[in-house]
Amino acid sequence: MGQSLESSDLSRTQKQYSLNSIQAEAVEHCLRMPSVLLVADKGAGKTRVGLAVAAESGGRVLILCPNKVRGGWLKEGKKIARRVDVIEGTAQQRMDTIALSAACIFVMGVDLIPWLCEEYRWLPFDGLILDETTRYSKPGSSGVKKLRAKRPKLEWTLGLTASPVMENPLALYGQAVVLDGGASLGRSFDRYKQQYFMQMDYKGYDFQLRPGADTELAVAVAGLVHFMVDTSYADSLVPLTEELVYVEPPAVMWELYEEMAEKLVMDLDGTEIEAANAAVVSGKLEQLTQGAVYDGKSAHRWVHHAKFNKLWSLMKESGDEPVIITYHYVYELERLRHMFPHGRDLKDDGALDAFNDGAIHLLFMHPRSGSHGIEAQARCCEMICLKPIWSADGWDQIIGRIRRRGQTRPCRRRTLVVAGSIDEVIFDRVVGKEGIGVSLLGHLKAKAHTL
Repeated sequence: MGQSLESSDLSRTQKQYSLNSIQAEAVEHCLRMPSVLLVADKGAGKTRVGLAVAAESGGRVLILCPNKVRGGWLKEGKKIARRVDVIEGTAQQRMDTIALSAACIFVMGVDLIPWLCEEYRWLPFDGLILDETTRYSKPGSSGVKKLRAKRPKLEWTLGLTASPVMENPLALYGQAVVLDGGASLGRSFDRYKQQYFMQMDYKGYDFQLRPGADTELAVAVAGLVHFMVDTSYADSLVPLTEELVYVEPPAVMWELYEEMAEKLVMDLDGTEIEAANAAVVSGKLEQLTQGAVYDGKSAHRWVHHAKFNKLWSLMKESGDEPVIITYHYVYELERLRHMFPHGRDLKDDGALDAFNDGAIHLLFMHPRSGSHGIEAQARCCEMICLKPIWSADGWDQIIGRIRRRGQTRPCRRRTLVVAGSIDEVIFDRVVGKEGIGVSLLGHLKAKAHTL
C-alpha cells in the first residue's frame, strides 16, 4: 500500500473504528506494507482491523470469507463510514454489483473464487483481504492458483488468521504465496520444501523442518508476517477445563475393531466391509468407535450406541444449560436430531441466532462448519465433542467459539473417547501437532520482535 498514518491520523483512526492501541498499530503497519499476513488470537479484533485497513486504503477492496461469516463482516462494516456491499446472487447480479455499486468495500464468499477469477482477467479491485488464510494452505489447490495469478495487478493484499502453522509448517507456503506471489518464500513449493525441510518417508508424505530451519524461515517471512500481540486479551480469557470422558463399548465392537485392524476387512451381519489401505482402515476404526460403519454403498450399519448413551447421561446432568455438541458423521447428526429434537444444527437457517437468543439451548456443530467466525460466548460455556479430530487447528478453533472475548464464565470441553482405541491415538497426535505449530509460531513471534 505504501502509505502510513501520522500520529494524529493514527489517533483519529483508533477513535473512528473503536480500536485499541494495538489494533491501531496493526492498521498502521498494514497500510505501509504491500502484503501482510496478520496473525492474532481468536476474538482479538481481526475483522475490525481488516475493515479499518480497507476503509483507510482509499481504493476498492474485496474481502473473501466463508459464507457463514459474511454476516459478521457486513455487521461490522455498518459501523464504519464507507459503504459495504455483498457480491451474491446470479452471475449477472454479481457483475452488476461490482460494476455499479457505490460501495468501496465488497464482501464475497470463497465459493465464488472460481467464478470471479474466470470472469475477470484482472480483479477490478485495488486491495484484497483473505479471511482465515489457513484455507489457502495447499499451494496446489485451485483457489491458491487462481488468486496467485491475479496478485500482480493488485496494489495490496492482507491475510488474517489465528494460527498459520498450527499443524504443519508446510502450510505456511500457500498462505504466503497467495499474498505476496512468492516474494518471501519463493515461487516454487518444491524448492521451499528442499530449502527448509527433510523428507522423512520414501513416498514423500512426511516432511519435517530440518535443524535450524525455523530460524531461517522466521527471517524469510519477517517482512510478511505481523503479529497483533495483545497480552491483555490472552490474560482476559476465562479458564478452560478439558475432560476426557471414557466410554466402554460392547465386546462386539472390539471383535470387529480387531478384525479390521489386523485383516483390513470385517464381516458385519453378512456384509463384508473391506479397507483398501491404511487410511481407509483408520476411517473404519473411527467409525466403529462412534457406533456405526459405512458400507461400500454409503449406507451406515449400527454396531453400538455407547457414546450416545454416555452423551444422554451428560446432557441429563447439564439440565437446561446451553451446550454445543460437535459431531463428525452424518449418521451422528441424524442420531442427535432424534435424541434431542429441540436441538438444531449450525447449518440450519437461523440456528446460531436462535441459540444465542435463548430460543434453543442445544446446538449441533460439525468442526468444519464451526471452526471460524462463529461466536456463541455470550450464551454458552459448555462443549461436548463426540470424538477428537485430527486437525490441531480445528481443535483449537472450535473451542474458540465459546472461549473468547466476552465470555464471563469458565469454559469446559468434554470429549468422548473409547479407551485403547484410535480415539486416543487421534488425541495424542493432535496434541503433538499443536506442540509443533505452537513452537514454530512462538519462534516466528520472537523473530518478528528482533528483526
